[in-house]
Amino acid sequence: MYENGEPPRVSTARDPAVHAQQRKTLSNAFSAKALRDQEEVIQRYVDLFVQKLDEWGESGKKAINVTPAYNWLMFDIIARNKALRRMEMGDMGRMDFFSHILARGAWDVDTIASHTQLLVISGSEPIATALAATTYYLLKNPETLKNLQGEVRSAFSSDREITGDATSRLEYLNAVIEEGLRLFPPSVVPLSRYSPGATIGGHYVPAGVSVFNNGYPMSRDPRYWDSPHLFRPERWIGAGPEQKKASQPFSTGPRVCLGVNLVYLDVRVALAKVMFNYDLELESKDLDWERDVVLQGVWKKPAQLVKFYRVPTKVS
Repeated sequence: MYENGEPPRVSTARDPAVHAQQRKTLSNAFSAKALRDQEEVIQRYVDLFVQKLDEWGESGKKAINVTPAYNWLMFDIIARNKALRRMEMGDMGRMDFFSHILARGAWDVDTIASHTQLLVISGSEPIATALAATTYYLLKNPETLKNLQGEVRSAFSSDREITGDATSRLEYLNAVIEEGLRLFPPSVVPLSRYSPGATIGGHYVPAGVSVFNNGYPMSRDPRYWDSPHLFRPERWIGAGPEQKKASQPFSTGPRVCLGVNLVYLDVRVALAKVMFNYDLELESKDLDWERDVVLQGVWKKPAQLVKFYRVPTKVS
């Protein structure tokens, strides 16, 4: 049952039965209702982050390294959520991610601890990576950045109107996010599965053999993407189902990432609020994101220095 001396996690459990049981235990924490309950916390910390950009950057005088800044934001949202809820709202408050797991009473202490670590890391690092990479691609493509800012600023008269539901209807914003995830999926570590006994690529793989697959090459395969290495969000507007299947940054089927909706919610809200409030300038002129990143289990991301210039508030 244990792999590498630790209880199997939902992301690494190879046995389909074990995976299904763990997924069932975790599923309530990522339901539509649970995410609606978390949005208040997401909004609070994104708003604080937007305010801090002025302070850290001295209103555009200094460049900010957004690589760690995005990590701080997402870690605040995930890790501080539990404590804030309990302190401010007591036992009658809305349930956080961990409360849903504890409420089921299905796991021993070791399994709970293993998944708590997983939730903190996987609930913060991939989202921060998606934000950092997408910011880079936008800054390297000024016309795309201008188009996105135009859509966001036309859609809202105040950043208080920027919610998960409202941003889900912004066509260009969602295309930008999908394109960022296609070019730079937050996780490229291939996950192992047990073969049921199948022929793969002309080779028979016996039952019980551990196999790995990496979706990164497919997301840049010229059979599915025109100019696959270019950042072109427009390719997602009106994209067909076959094209969409070729980019699966969070896996697919019964193994799809449980937190995929949380990722999209966080990235939409954070990116939209930054685009609404600031004009951006890349200070790291020599930065080549794809050249400078290093894969060490998770992405070791390079410094990305950005200046943020506050956009005057709209007067109604």
